[in-house]
Amino acid sequence: MVAIPLTVALVWLVLAVVTRRETKAMPRFTGVMPRPSEQARVLAVVPARNEAEVIATCLKGLLNQQGVDLRAVVYDDRSQDQTVARAQEVVDASNGRLTLLRGTQEPPPGWCGKPHALIRALDGVGYHLVRGRVGEEAAPHLLLFLDADVVLRPTAVAEMSELMLEKGLGLCSALPHLVARSFWERVAGPSVGALVTARSRPSRVNARQDPAVLANGQFLMVTPEAYGYVGGHEAVKGEVLEDVALATRIKRSGHPIGLVDGQKVMATRMYQSLGELWEGWTKNAFKLVGGTVGKALMYAVLTLVLGWTPFVSGVTSVVALASGNPQWPLWLAGYLVPLGIQMLLRRVGGQQAVYALFAPLGAAVVAGVLAKATFTAVRKGRVTWKGRTYVDGVGTAPVKQPPSR
Repeated sequence: MVAIPLTVALVWLVLAVVTRRETKAMPRFTGVMPRPSEQARVLAVVPARNEAEVIATCLKGLLNQQGVDLRAVVYDDRSQDQTVARAQEVVDASNGRLTLLRGTQEPPPGWCGKPHALIRALDGVGYHLVRGRVGEEAAPHLLLFLDADVVLRPTAVAEMSELMLEKGLGLCSALPHLVARSFWERVAGPSVGALVTARSRPSRVNARQDPAVLANGQFLMVTPEAYGYVGGHEAVKGEVLEDVALATRIKRSGHPIGLVDGQKVMATRMYQSLGELWEGWTKNAFKLVGGTVGKALMYAVLTLVLGWTPFVSGVTSVVALASGNPQWPLWLAGYLVPLGIQMLLRRVGGQQAVYALFAPLGAAVVAGVLAKATFTAVRKGRVTWKGRTYVDGVGTAPVKQPPSR
């Protein structure tokens, strides 16, 4: 029995070492302006659907970028709130650097909403996929796809551009600082983040000869050459997890990809409640862990074991102390060592360390998300996101309009 708490502590120590190594394997944006030989021309695309609360802040952050020659287009994807009005205010003050396009069509059968919005946005500014040109203007050196809930610091695009051009990457994306304000965001958010990077470790993603792929479509940059070579977002039109699908095609085509720690230059608040978190991650958790029942169940069980065994060790230490068992300090170590490591990892990720006390609840949420996502995938059930319904991870279900306000 003594081996149990010692094993728990040892496993968490190993996890700490691996996490540290993986963190160091990623390039890290610093918030300091690089000194490129010339300013990169960047065409940025921001799809927006019912993003009235965040769209203005996102666009202002984009227009405040320094060290790049940036042109941007925001595509309103049939929003039912004040997204257009708030975006228009920023457009009017942008001196022509920002274009607002309003979508009038729902995605055709077989298309997911985001790929459709991105393709329509590029079409709207006359971007030619093969020639890489925007109408009669010079071709951009780089394309940037940015989600409307992301806030950028002024060096973000320049740092990404410099890394792309210096390393010769075809695609690169960054992991953000996750803003967490509610209880469940703080408890479950880091657990979900750990799940995302557990299967495709950054060191493998950044290795050119390794097939591992991970990408974050919230802040994703590609070269026009790599993007056009694989057919752009039209090639992944039916993928809910379009960022990973695009990165997979680009890496397989021989263009290197990169994954970067972007916490110092980008931030996002993805979900504001347990319900939003559940809906948002359920739509793609199954594919994130490999898209098979066996892998999904393995990660669910592993998450529960890692999340709950320290708590069980702690409870056991209290019982052992009360009963006069001299081995209670060993059981206590099986709780305190993992707890200390979890607190440290949360601090490294910019989260409040004290919420590591509730890690078992976070593990339960992750396991529940995986179970729900797996059940839905096996039954080919429907997943709803931003008022649209998808089946089996692709946009093949009839479109469901969001309610009017």
